[in-house]
Amino acid sequence: KKDADGSSSLSSTDDRGNSSKQWPVPVDNFNTILRIAYTGAVIRVPGVGISYVRASTEKQAKELREKGVDYPCPYDDSPITVAEGYLKPLDSSNWDAGVLEH
Repeated sequence: KKDADGSSSLSSTDDRGNSSKQWPVPVDNFNTILRIAYTGAVIRVPGVGISYVRASTEKQAKELREKGVDYPCPYDDSPITVAEGYLKPLDSSNWDAGVLEH
């Protein structure tokens, strides 16, 4: 059920017929909670989880390679140069071995 303010809530009615909200959550937050729960469940599946992490990381790395970072860079470095520093660990072998353990 959606309220006028765009939040979703579970309501209950007491013995006197008074309605009270038990769990008001804005719809955007609720969708985020569901997405995080789904992602957590997928990551825990053996074999599937590491593939998901690799694909997600590669997608973000591709975006960084193309656009660089989107914040002011220190020492007059270019956004691409700063992004390359973040991407260096991905060049090592077995970079993803411990990702799911943490």
